[in-house]
Amino acid sequence: RYRAVFILPITKQESAQSFSLDAKTWFIQIYDEIFMSWGASVTYHEPDQNRIFVGAGYQINKDFSALAGFNYQLLVKSNGAQQENNMGIGIFLVYNFDLTK
Repeated sequence: RYRAVFILPITKQESAQSFSLDAKTWFIQIYDEIFMSWGASVTYHEPDQNRIFVGAGYQINKDFSALAGFNYQLLVKSNGAQQENNMGIGIFLVYNFDLTK
């Protein structure tokens, strides 16, 4: 499983000291997540799933944000010839715990 996430602040720039967004910042998030399967029981070794998300969010404070957007999933069946194309809406509430304390 490999995931690349891009976050683009709209209303404010991100903090110079860290990679986190400042509070009260609107942002756009795009991610692409690819799933690969390995092993003796796997007959199709190419990426068997790909999820793409595009959405808009709001950083409420330094730890909490809300995000909503469009999600597309490509799911390749185990024979490698059939696939599913799934689309939907994603709504996320994210709280970042500080485990360094």
